[in-house]
Amino acid sequence: MKDYNLDEVGIEILSETKYEDKFPNVYNVMVHIINVRMNPQAVSTYYDAKSENDRFCYKTHQEYLDHLAEMDARMKLWEKKIQELAGITVREEEGFSVTQNVSEFFTIVYMENIKKYGRKKIKYQKPSTMAMYEADLVYDQIESMLGGIAEDNADCTCSTCMSTKDDLLSLAKELLGADARDELENFYDETVAEWTGEESDE
Repeated sequence: MKDYNLDEVGIEILSETKYEDKFPNVYNVMVHIINVRMNPQAVSTYYDAKSENDRFCYKTHQEYLDHLAEMDARMKLWEKKIQELAGITVREEEGFSVTQNVSEFFTIVYMENIKKYGRKKIKYQKPSTMAMYEADLVYDQIESMLGGIAEDNADCTCSTCMSTKDDLLSLAKELLGADARDELENFYDETVAEWTGEESDE
């Protein structure tokens, strides 16, 4: 990517802890929390991947979308580099985030899948059982978070929010099945339309 070099990026691991998080019959993950100190190049390239511009900085909406796509691609490359330096391999549908605390001090959170239950058997439409209650709880929590993202994106599209939305939908598919994932995506689209005042074609 033009003018975006990560060769000199480095980190110092200050502390690391982990704990096992269980949701009976739904998931079992090991949560890794790693506090790190970034070198100047890591901090600089982090800021280079963050978009501070809004829509009014560009003549056309497409130019703004291109800028957001560029920043999103940079952030993904930066996060991939941090993963490599921290010795982390993030598999599909595992959680990962890097958050700045202050200055060059950041916290990495990695949610590693250590055991999978029979998730495909757990449908939110199941009869009234304990498994249904747990699946319904997950569904409601994901729906609530998607609603918040839809509200935030009513005025302008945030690349970080869109990435979070995609992660939530992937999680819904993994935990609740493809039907629930599609229903939640429709809910998100309808909520965005409500906030922006756009009418559905249907």
